[in-house]
Amino acid sequence: MFFFSFSHPLSRTFSSASLHTRALCFALGRGGALCLEVPSTSVSDSIRAELLSDDSVLLWMLKLIMVLLWMILLVFLLCAEAENMTEVRGELGTNVTLTCSNQTSDRYWYMEIHSQFRAGIGRSFSSADSTYYSPGFETKFSILGNKLVIKNLTAEDCRLYFCGIKRGGSTQFVETFHLISGN
Repeated sequence: MFFFSFSHPLSRTFSSASLHTRALCFALGRGGALCLEVPSTSVSDSIRAELLSDDSVLLWMLKLIMVLLWMILLVFLLCAEAENMTEVRGELGTNVTLTCSNQTSDRYWYMEIHSQFRAGIGRSFSSADSTYYSPGFETKFSILGNKLVIKNLTAEDCRLYFCGIKRGGSTQFVETFHLISGN
């Protein structure tokens, strides 16, 4: 025969002749609950008290919520970036042009070096139609207004490219291009 004793609003003690456990239950909305059972016989009283203290439960729940929020943000960002991806085919040895549809006057071009690591290729300015290239990129790329020209396409050039604008002090990628070889 079981009985309940409430020593904390979210915890309950269940006991029988041979089994003593303590359960932490968290309301999840719509009548649901998440319960964790801590056996009395296998955990010392001081450890059990620490496991069931308000501070450690709150800290555990905050960590769980933060991990879940980061996972949701990551999925959202990956899906949002994939929606604006344009596949571009190019023949090895030829020039390939990527056209950014955004009509702002200042554009930033980036390429993916390694998974989620991007390098800045260059920027086109509105004033006097000037262009800035990151060191080492001016021989391989040409930026002409809203276009990025990749000269003499090689297999190494087949990767992701990004057109971005500055908004609120940070770069916002407005278009993604997946360059693949047509050979």
